[in-house]
Amino acid sequence: MTRFLVDWSELKTAKTGKAYKALTIKDEAGKPTNVNIFSDWPDFANVGPGSHIEGELEQNGKYWNLRSNAIKEKRPNMDRVMEKKSASIAEAQQRKEQSISQAQDRSAWMWAKNNAVILIANNKDLKDREDLIPLVGEMATEIYNLEPNKPF
Repeated sequence: MTRFLVDWSELKTAKTGKAYKALTIKDEAGKPTNVNIFSDWPDFANVGPGSHIEGELEQNGKYWNLRSNAIKEKRPNMDRVMEKKSASIAEAQQRKEQSISQAQDRSAWMWAKNNAVILIANNKDLKDREDLIPLVGEMATEIYNLEPNKPF
């Protein structure tokens, strides 16, 4: 990292709305360079003529920027972000799998009860006996009110 002396400073605003300072800095040999530093620069407010700053020159198109190692340390580690994102996706997939399984179980249980009622209602031996009609209705109600894992 190189140490520079700020010779001139002007506060500006980028097209994105982010504040930056246009600086003229001199390296230890006295060579002047025009650079920009952005508002995330350490102690940005106090950077001005006569102050010393440390950084690395970096060209971005036709502009020179000064980068600080302190800024790089503040930025989120992409591996950590991706790890957290993958954990969230895995958790969501597990919840979805569980919900689908529960829905399939409920559906299977509903069809089993429905088929049992249809078998009773369409049983030819029970249809012809009028004395069993109330019993068939009670049996159908009992079947519909059944809960999984409860004996009949």
